[in-house]
Amino acid sequence: MRKMLTSALVAGSLLALASLPAQALAQTEPLSISTVGLTCTNGVCDLGTGNVGTFLNLAISATGGTGPTPFQWKVVSGKLPAGLTMAKFFGVESTEITGTPTKVQAQTFTAQVTDGTGTKAQQAFSLQIGPPLPLVINSGPCCASGTVGAAYHTNFFAVGGIQPYRWSILSGQLPPGLALDPRPPAGISGTPTTAGTFTFTVAVTDKAKTQTTEPGTITINP
Repeated sequence: MRKMLTSALVAGSLLALASLPAQALAQTEPLSISTVGLTCTNGVCDLGTGNVGTFLNLAISATGGTGPTPFQWKVVSGKLPAGLTMAKFFGVESTEITGTPTKVQAQTFTAQVTDGTGTKAQQAFSLQIGPPLPLVINSGPCCASGTVGAAYHTNFFAVGGIQPYRWSILSGQLPPGLALDPRPPAGISGTPTTAGTFTFTVAVTDKAKTQTTEPGTITINP
């Protein structure tokens, strides 16, 4: 009789566990910070690299843990690279490190996650910030043709360097009736008044006074 009762209790427990959602079973795992895909040396995991002046967005996730979500995150030792911040939470069990780095440096810091029951887990990370990427105008060949009396607009785009950018016409001439707005998103706009082909050089200058140029041509049809 005792064996039958014990078997029934075990079977009932297994049935109860089997009926739990997969998420509930997963949350019984110990809380930890995932380092999958990262290279770790002496307990410090490399998050990769960024560049001064280029927006950076990195996600870090937890596994396991229990209790109400979202889990809470913070940096408990060391420092993030200048210009970056860590979100208190992002989604349910994750955080993100975002911002635009402002300084070339290598930083090591320890992230901590706290689950809904107050259990904590920590992991050390490193993050390398390099110099600005080369400043490049990536708008493609400039520019589309227009027609006298018809509204005209084209934009310029750049990548790299250190924002904000400032645009200018370095030499040559825009078609009469058109003008350049130097503030992002920079563009040439207006209503052409004169037919012809007009050539010029557009320049973009970043915060560090680095400048790059690109030739442009606009043909205005009668």
